[in-house]
Amino acid sequence: MKLGAINLSTIDDHVSFAMQTQNAANSLQNGSDSSIPVTDEFYDQAMDMIRLYKYTAKGNREALGILTVVKADLDRFKGQSRAYIMASTK
Repeated sequence: MKLGAINLSTIDDHVSFAMQTQNAANSLQNGSDSSIPVTDEFYDQAMDMIRLYKYTAKGNREALGILTVVKADLDRFKGQSRAYIMASTK
């Protein structure tokens, strides 16, 4: 899926990504230690969103900095268990 600006033809993709984000957050908060919050599918969708937001945030150093940190976290935790993530963030 390639996400673009939110409009009538892409709203379903954006809603799907929002739901995937909620699922990853729920997995971190309430999942078993062996669950994988940042799956390959979620990672790919998140990278699409980061690319979109970086394009639309040109010139906004603060937003670009936040997106860089989010990308680094996703790269670090892709495919890792909840237990690993939680131990890494203490």
